[in-house]
Amino acid sequence: MCLIAVRLLHYAIEKLPFLTQDHATVSSVPAISFFVSLLAKSTSSGAWDFDASLSVLHRTKRTAWYSQVEANIGDSQTYSFYSLDDNNFGKLKNPTMLPISQHHYVPARTIREIHRSRSFGKGPRKDDQAKTEYALAFEQDNIKLSSASLATLNAKLLNVQKFFFGDRPMTLNVYIASHVLLLLNPPFPDQLTRSILMPIRPLRNPPKTMKSRMDEADLRFRRWIWFKFALAFGGVACCVAQLCIKEPMDWQTRSVFNLDCIFSTLINVL
Repeated sequence: MCLIAVRLLHYAIEKLPFLTQDHATVSSVPAISFFVSLLAKSTSSGAWDFDASLSVLHRTKRTAWYSQVEANIGDSQTYSFYSLDDNNFGKLKNPTMLPISQHHYVPARTIREIHRSRSFGKGPRKDDQAKTEYALAFEQDNIKLSSASLATLNAKLLNVQKFFFGDRPMTLNVYIASHVLLLLNPPFPDQLTRSILMPIRPLRNPPKTMKSRMDEADLRFRRWIWFKFALAFGGVACCVAQLCIKEPMDWQTRSVFNLDCIFSTLINVL
């Protein structure tokens, strides 16, 4: 019976079963078998290992941080995308537009609501609107506290560096960024999590060092100097153009007039 159900599901939804590898998504059983056979024959000599320079201690810490990110930041992301009423996933974005298997997502809450009357028995319907509002208010407070503490913890791990565990990007950077960027730029109207993460600067953008601030000041000064020189040469060009258009005069008067015009333009600009 299970095999029959699987075959019926396969015929009803043509994209199932599926396999995802990096940027490739393969559906149907023959295509998956062929794709796996090609992976077995291929070598990974040209693959880039971000964590090749990590020591054994750092690899152990990386595994622990993977679990922490998935258990905590992943929960905040799931809450922002699927639990808030303003960010209703089914109303704001059609699930069928998403890639597999996201467009087959069925919230567990919906399944519980379907079987609630069967499990607890039917009775007089009660108005739980006030209770729901209070529950949502307390739930948002809990999310604020947990998100702020988690973001502060990751910011302390990052400290003033641009990357975790060194001066190059690691897989931990990619893993945390994949969650944090979705929370900083959510495609939904409710900006609760974004308002919590934005003040915590290391997660959004690493702090500027003294050297970078000096470089920026020097760059602004150079741009201002070049802007002044451009204005000066532009004024000289305008004076020369006006002299060419006017009536001809003797060479002594013209030279004196040219020098006066050029010097006055340079003094006014500089």
